[in-house]
Amino acid sequence: MIPGRRKATQPVFFLLLILAILFLPSALKDRLKHLSAGALRPVLVLSRGVTGSLMSVRKIPRALKEQRDFSRLSEANRQLVVRLKELGSENERLRKLLAFRDQISWLGKPVVAARVIGRTPAGWRRTLVLDKGTKDGIKSGMPVMSSGSLLGMISGCGARTSEVRLVTHPEFRVGALLEESRQTGLVYGSAAGECRMKYLSVDADVEPEESVQTAGFSPGFPKGIPIGKIAEIWKEPGRVYKVAHVKLFADLDRIEEVLCVSMD
Repeated sequence: MIPGRRKATQPVFFLLLILAILFLPSALKDRLKHLSAGALRPVLVLSRGVTGSLMSVRKIPRALKEQRDFSRLSEANRQLVVRLKELGSENERLRKLLAFRDQISWLGKPVVAARVIGRTPAGWRRTLVLDKGTKDGIKSGMPVMSSGSLLGMISGCGARTSEVRLVTHPEFRVGALLEESRQTGLVYGSAAGECRMKYLSVDADVEPEESVQTAGFSPGFPKGIPIGKIAEIWKEPGRVYKVAHVKLFADLDRIEEVLCVSMD
């Protein structure tokens, strides 16, 4: 067939096909409709799936952004909860510290509140570093207290910081008194990081749990500051006195704020 003639007959062919379909019986028309629908169903299903997939792909960046935003929000909320708990704990400690300051008003001396900002790893139970110094009224020799009891004394001062020698420091010394038996002795720190009391009479009737307090005959330390309780007492060989292990009232490993007592 000649190519030009083929192109000319194509519209006629499609016109006759359309007329034939229009004049088909209704039953045959319905049959053809169902057949065409069945043949096209996979194509339609596939096209809907592809369309849905493309829409899902377009949503991925937005979903990832929402996930990142949610993660940041969750982390911010977690940090806020932690901070609120810390502020609550700090507020409670400061409340107790203020109450303790009122309790020691009998000393008749001003006090300076300070925060613990450091320790030396080699002397964890020997020294503390405070955030107050000479410009805040801190002086060497001042008693340092917390939780209603003695912690130690100021051993060195800078303009804005100071150092506390704890009662467990080997060089710490203070005269002490047993509350019930009225025995006096010397409270000191040991090389093992313990607090002890010596020069107790061998005839003294001292029992565990008896309270220990400052005796008032050491310079800078008024009488009656609580220190701890007798945990154990013994006589060392070759000595004419007894020695006791003193369990401190204060937890030296958990001190965060202190009061420095001015004795001027």
